Amino acid sequence: MGFFQSGLIVTGASGLGQESKIGTVTTTNATATNILSIPLDENKTISLEVQITGRRIDSGSVGVSASYKLSGAFKRNAGGNVTQVGTTLAEAVFYDDGAAWDGTLNANTTSQAVDVRVTGTIVSTINWTARANYTIQSA
Repeated sequence: MGFFQSGLIVTGASGLGQESKIGTVTTTNATATNILSIPLDENKTISLEVQITGRRIDSGSVGVSASYKLSGAFKRNAGGNVTQVGTTLAEAVFYDDGAAWDGTLNANTTSQAVDVRVTGTIVSTINWTARANYTIQSA
């Protein structure tokens, strides 16, 4: 049994277990932009799978689309920064119209979070949606 509140779906007792977070953003250039950010407290490890979908909505090439699936793991030790464990696995590009877009996972050591980022192209308005399914383990 789960519930939805402010973009966060929580399952399990008291927020333990599998969690999900959904984010949306619009990009208009080729700058990496956060679509989701998942804070990671000290002495925790997170594993996550993220599905990202983008669709161009401006007057040029309307409907160009892409969909990606990324997986990764990150940890934060006592007194330390968020770091990635291994590398991001780009499991699948479900669909890509050939656009030079991208989705990435990033260890943000300023906010101590795992950021999901999307990158569009210049002079293109792209609507993005991402859903992260994740589990956080304590020490």
